[in-house]
Amino acid sequence: MESTGRVVWTDVLEQFRKDCGDGKTALVEYQKTLLQPFHDQLSSYVNEMCIRKEESTLSSTDMKELVVQTRAALRFGLACVTPQDDETESNYSLISELQDLAVVQGLWIMPLSQLLCQLRGDPKCRLLSARLLCNLITSNATTASILASTFPLSPSAESVKMNIQQSLITNQNQEDNNHDSMTEPNWVDMIVAAGKSKHRDALAALVAALHNMIVALTSFADNVAHDSMLISVLLRYFVSAESVVESLKLRTQHDAADSHETNTEADNWDSATDWIHLLLAKLAKLGCLPLLYRSVGSCSVNIPVLPEQIVLLHCMAREADSFVMGCSSNTEISNPFGGDGGLEETVESYIFLATLSTELSSIINHKKPITIVGSTDGSFENSLIESGYVTVLDILRSTLGVDNAVTGVIRQNLGKQTSLLQECAKYLGNITDMLAEQVSEKRARDVRLTATEQHLLTSLVCLIGNMCYKSKQNQDLLRWTVVPPKVEIKSNDRTDSGEARNGLHTLLSCTAYATSCFTLREWGVIAIRNALEANLENQAVVAELVAQDPVQSADLEHAGIRVTLDVKGQVTLSEIDADKNKITETEAGDDDAC
Repeated sequence: MESTGRVVWTDVLEQFRKDCGDGKTALVEYQKTLLQPFHDQLSSYVNEMCIRKEESTLSSTDMKELVVQTRAALRFGLACVTPQDDETESNYSLISELQDLAVVQGLWIMPLSQLLCQLRGDPKCRLLSARLLCNLITSNATTASILASTFPLSPSAESVKMNIQQSLITNQNQEDNNHDSMTEPNWVDMIVAAGKSKHRDALAALVAALHNMIVALTSFADNVAHDSMLISVLLRYFVSAESVVESLKLRTQHDAADSHETNTEADNWDSATDWIHLLLAKLAKLGCLPLLYRSVGSCSVNIPVLPEQIVLLHCMAREADSFVMGCSSNTEISNPFGGDGGLEETVESYIFLATLSTELSSIINHKKPITIVGSTDGSFENSLIESGYVTVLDILRSTLGVDNAVTGVIRQNLGKQTSLLQECAKYLGNITDMLAEQVSEKRARDVRLTATEQHLLTSLVCLIGNMCYKSKQNQDLLRWTVVPPKVEIKSNDRTDSGEARNGLHTLLSCTAYATSCFTLREWGVIAIRNALEANLENQAVVAELVAQDPVQSADLEHAGIRVTLDVKGQVTLSEIDADKNKITETEAGDDDAC
């Protein structure tokens, strides 16, 4: 049977492989004669996929032949523009010429995009179309520019309205939806169609095409980052629904077994996840992180953080970890948040992260007088807020620990333009107050913190220490920050209403709870060193600190040991029985004198 375009593509593909299997020298002439037939073949396929199955006039045999011929045509197109591993420089130039022919003269991208917007269709045709679309614009600014100007990133408001109206009128199922009713193919519809068809490899190819367009056209990055619908869709399809369900099952099994070891991330990560992550990372490196976060922001005061924003932040945390690991061998590696856009974009990205951190911290503290992340009522909203806050803290504390000139500038700007350091010191004060209240009822070593609480505590200490590293301005700022008490702390013989303290005092007090947190002592020592280094004023504050009162624990009492403290802060131990004997002797002497 001949295809609609009067070309039998299975024969063309076989002949092409015989004639051009060892190179691409004959491809240009080969392709010139097949530009229009290729367009016609895909158009015939698209027209068939636009109608409902029950309206089709093709027999099952004809339908099968249409699919087979379309696959062969797509494979031919891919062979034309896909470089081989051993491709020569001259062949790369030839591929660029073939790309131009297909896009400029052959107008291949229109039927390709129409095919990809259909929910109905052959999975193999969808995958081949997505890969061909991607390869047509790879390393080619001309074809990428044509594609960027031809198709919008997301459907227009009028298109969305028309599609909703038709769905309500016809009452069609999702899989039978007629996407040809939409006036314009667009990236969102292509991505949604791939996602709903559960074809993650096709989705990966489409996102790769977007990524390659940004590489070829840097100015296109702002358009992508600004498009709320596109970014939201990408974040929603970051992992497949099936992998999420499987992760939830594994988590339930893990909780039932009361085990502390589980790892489901490898199961969730696929080719689509990889490319979405690469695309978001590329945009963030160009300085678009604030745009990405705000483009999917919530307009509701009652829902300050959305799940899509949490997914974005976790992607950025992964990039931050890779950056820190890379800097261990190459300190010149560019910052993942604005590094490719320049110093100004990098500083703006960090100011955004610092501002977001203080906003989330304010929300948490408003909900509860004293809070440690992980000790909430367990609501989904609170979980999102707390997850976002901890993730932003992780990003800041890890990347600000890199020792290079750019990070030094970032630290200075954060100290001048944000309240990040002050808010961290105050939050840390809240936590130490809560711990002090617990210690008043039991021994310090008996205080227990969850893994999440320990993570928060060390992140705050580490971030404060990194902010103060080689920064006299931030060291002074820590000393000037007043940390008011959040609770009234009661001890055995006194009530402390909370004497005036600053951020430096709070940082020093954290080391007292090292028994409750495995790495707190090490991070505390480093943070204190950074806060005191080459700062005589801060060193003087520490030198003036004296112990206020000895702690007489139950264990010491039982062992017959008394702790005493002189005016100089010197601690001495004595036996309780011996003390009693001294008192008795003194009293007896007085009686004799009387």
